[in-house]
Amino acid sequence: MKTQIKNFAIVCFLLINVVAQAQSEVRVSFTVTNSSLKGKYLDFKGKNSGYGYQLNGLGSHATNLIAPVRVYEERDGQRTLLFIVKAEDNGKSFSVNHQYEISKEDQLQAETAETIEKTAALEKAKKDRTMEQIAKEKGLKLVKITVKGSSWFGSMAHVRYQLPWGNDNQLGFSTSLSKWI
Repeated sequence: MKTQIKNFAIVCFLLINVVAQAQSEVRVSFTVTNSSLKGKYLDFKGKNSGYGYQLNGLGSHATNLIAPVRVYEERDGQRTLLFIVKAEDNGKSFSVNHQYEISKEDQLQAETAETIEKTAALEKAKKDRTMEQIAKEKGLKLVKITVKGSSWFGSMAHVRYQLPWGNDNQLGFSTSLSKWI
């Protein structure tokens, strides 16, 4: 009987933790619109994720991230917090041309989250070595490759490379090969 009660208590504890974790990571879907003719560069920051997006004039962008999501506008190297999207804002549309009121508590939480992200990025940069450092340690020479196009018509070049140390995954990039670019 004691074993059954103990097992029941463990199962209840695990269920409560799973439900609490699921509730703490609620995803929010929203749309950002730009009613002006001028494009804006936006930075979306959610929990453990984020990305930048060029929102063209008279454009809109739908996204789905873990709440709360901080939306910044980047202009001339400066970031400005436009608004914060919370779980209760699911399905709403926000205009980047509208001035939204941000409470002192939300502003403080956003500043704290930014500080934590900057600290984590600095620690990661300190821990991770650059390609140049690794090549120097291994006695390898780095090679510079220039990809140039001379055609009147645009075409794409896909460049893939594999580093000679430990990483089995291939890296690469794509670029346009046009005389005009």
